[in-house]
Amino acid sequence: MSKENKKEEVVSEALKAEEKLRSYWYILDTDGKLWEFDDFDFKGHENLRKFSGYEYQKDRSVTQASPHVELM
Repeated sequence: MSKENKKEEVVSEALKAEEKLRSYWYILDTDGKLWEFDDFDFKGHENLRKFSGYEYQKDRSVTQASPHVELM
């Protein structure tokens, strides 16, 4: 098995493990209040919504550049 094939196998296993993982996402506002992701009001924070939504949804398919890439 070549190193390249082995590397692809490791990534595949990592993605499988990520699907089983349960993550908890929070937003810390400027007043220091901790919000659960689904409860935070993103009005006026569209860039934060784009960036955090990408991570929160765990969608790794690539159909276009992720919204947060433009912000970087």
